[in-house]
Amino acid sequence: MTAANGRPIGSVPAASTRDVDAAVAAARRAFDHPSGWAHWAPEDRAAAMLRLADALAVRSDRTTELVSAQVGMPINTAKSSEGSVPEKLLRGSTRR
Repeated sequence: MTAANGRPIGSVPAASTRDVDAAVAAARRAFDHPSGWAHWAPEDRAAAMLRLADALAVRSDRTTELVSAQVGMPINTAKSSEGSVPEKLLRGSTRR
């Protein structure tokens, strides 16, 4: 819902306890699998995080707009925090 007028800006399906349990089990299997994240070389993990940072950068303007609409945050504040910080954190976390 937007803070300004209460109109919906998106929706997500409701999840049951069963849905959550299935998702957690699938994530655990993927993590533990020999080709999963836990077994990746550090440079491969860093590359994946940089790809995520790139994807967030591409969506930065839209993220800024949605956060501003959802919580009523001024657009400039949303841009300097919600629209850019996640990407910067990912890029910073890949430095050695």
